[in-house]
Amino acid sequence: MNIGKQKIRWGIAAFIMVCLSFAAKVPAGEWINGAYQMEEAPALEYEADYDTYLNGSETVYFKFKTLQAEGVYMLTFDAGWPQENAYTAVPNLRADVYDNYKRQVKGCVIADGKRGSFSKYIGLSLSELDPDQEYYLKLTHAPSTEFHRYDGTELNAQLYFIPFQGPRNVSLSYDAQGNPVLWWSCDNAYNTYSSLTSYDYFQVEASVSPDFAEYDIYAVDGDAAASSFTDKNPKSSKMYYRVVGCQYFYYPKDKSKKTLMQKASAVVSTEEVKKGFTYTVNDMNYKVTDDRADGMGTVTLTGTRKSKSDKNFKSLKIGAAVKIYGRSYRITAIGKKAFGNYKKLTSVSIGSNVETIGKESFSGCTGIKSVTIGKGTKKIQGKAFYNCKKLSKIKIKSQALSSVGSGAFKNIHKKAVIRVPSAKLNLYKGLFGSRTGYRKTMKLKRM
Repeated sequence: MNIGKQKIRWGIAAFIMVCLSFAAKVPAGEWINGAYQMEEAPALEYEADYDTYLNGSETVYFKFKTLQAEGVYMLTFDAGWPQENAYTAVPNLRADVYDNYKRQVKGCVIADGKRGSFSKYIGLSLSELDPDQEYYLKLTHAPSTEFHRYDGTELNAQLYFIPFQGPRNVSLSYDAQGNPVLWWSCDNAYNTYSSLTSYDYFQVEASVSPDFAEYDIYAVDGDAAASSFTDKNPKSSKMYYRVVGCQYFYYPKDKSKKTLMQKASAVVSTEEVKKGFTYTVNDMNYKVTDDRADGMGTVTLTGTRKSKSDKNFKSLKIGAAVKIYGRSYRITAIGKKAFGNYKKLTSVSIGSNVETIGKESFSGCTGIKSVTIGKGTKKIQGKAFYNCKKLSKIKIKSQALSSVGSGAFKNIHKKAVIRVPSAKLNLYKGLFGSRTGYRKTMKLKRM
C-alpha cells in the first residue's frame, strides 16, 4: 500500500518537472507585453536622429539611460508619409515611455487621425525620471482602415537632455487669516536652449494625498526671482503642495517651435489639525472641539496673545469662523475668562456661530461701552460681563437665547439699554432678572 502511494507521488513530481521545463522554454517577450522587445531594443543617444519606417500596424522600441545630473528629458518627433496616392491611410501614431519595471510613466499622441501636414515637432517632456536608470520608448502605429491603400509612415525621433532645475527653497507659512502660503525661489533656473533667466510661469499643484493621484492646478506668474501662492480653498486638514517650474523648450534647429517642459519641486505639506489642541491665528487662541474635513469643525475662542496693556487693542470682532492651516472651523464658544480684565477694550462684536459666552469671559473689562451678540447665541454664562462698568449698549440678535447666568451683567452701566428681537421681547424679560445683574434703571427694548 505504501509502495503504491510512493509511486503516485513520484508521478506527480515528474509531471510538475516536465511542466516547469516547458514553461522555461517560452520566450518572455511573447507574453510580457513587449518586455523582450524592450530589452533587445537599440539605444537612443542624446541629440542624434533616429529614423524609422512603420509599415502597417507596427510597434518599434528604443531604450535610453538617464544621466546623473538634474534636468529634463525631451523626446521630439517629426513624422511624414507618402502623399502620391489619394487613398493614403490616416496615420495614428503614439509614443509611450516605460520604466525598468515595464510600467508606463508618460505618453503622447504624435498624430491622431490627420492627413496631410501637422505641427512639425511634437514633444514629450519627461521631467520626473529617476537618475541613472534605464527607460524604454515604444512607438506604435495603428493606421485607419477607411482607405484602400496604405503607404507607411516615416518617423524621426530625437532625445535631448536639458539641465533644467526645479523650483528651490520651497517653504510653507500661513497668512493672518490662516491660509497656507507657499514660498519658493527660481534663482538657479537655466535652460541651455534659451536666454531666459527665470521660469515662464509656475504651476502650484495641491493635493489631499502625498502621491498626488489627483490635484488642483493654480498658475502663477514666473517673471520674478521669487514668488508665493496662497491656497484659500484647501480640501482637507492636511494638504500637500509641490511647485512646478514651467519653461518653453526651444528646438535647436527651429527655435520658433516650442514645447512646454516642467520640473517639480520637493513636496511640502500643511500641519494636521488635532482635536483638543490650541492654535493661534491672528493673535487669537482657538481650541479645536470638533475636527471635521467638511468645514463644519468647531473651535472655542480661549483668549489672545495680545497684552492687556496694549493700547491699540480696543475693538474685538469675533467672526463666524476661523481658518486653521487653511481649513475652516466654526467659532461656537468663548472660553472661561478668555478676555477677563482687558481694560483697554471698548467694543465687542460676537459672531453668528457663537452659541455659548463662557463664565467671566469679559469680566473686569471696565472700558467696554458696547457689545453686539450674534444670532446663534443660546447661553450667556455667569459673570460673562461682570464689572464692565461703562457697558451701556447691548444688542442681542439671537432668537435662540435660552439662559442668562447669575451676575452676567452685574455692575454694568446703571442706565444700560439691552435691545433684543421684537418677537422675543416678552420672553427675554423673564431671562433678565435681578440675579443676572439687571436693574430697574436699565431698559430692555425692541431692535
